[in-house]
Amino acid sequence: KYVVVELRAWRGEEDRRKYGARVRWDHGGVNTYRWGAEGAFDLEVVGAIDEDLARAYRPEKTTTPACKASDRDALRAIYDGCGGDRWPAAAARGWREDARERERGREAAARERERVVREAWERERAEVLRGGGGGGGGGG
Repeated sequence: KYVVVELRAWRGEEDRRKYGARVRWDHGGVNTYRWGAEGAFDLEVVGAIDEDLARAYRPEKTTTPACKASDRDALRAIYDGCGGDRWPAAAARGWREDARERERGREAAARERERVVREAWERERAEVLRGGGGGGGGGG
């Protein structure tokens, strides 16, 4: 006995009819199976399946691009999250950032904050200009 607990897009598949099905078995285990993804069907469906219902469980494709961090950034986040700076062996293996690397990270974060603020300001300004109805640019 099982319960399908989630249907979601299989990574790399563009076709919305190809997805992964997460199944919870009566013994408590949870597994993910391909349903049409990569040309494979890991499950056999006994009985009717409503394709519209299956599609309704799939999330809509987002237009927001995914964040792509470098492998080093991902490893750094894991390392920091686990308190890696307190691991004595980590320093000997070169895992700790040096001062230059920390400074580069701070500079990159500052540039990103400036970019986000600038873009928000530009969007706000464009909105005011569109909806302002010829106010003349806010003279004083």
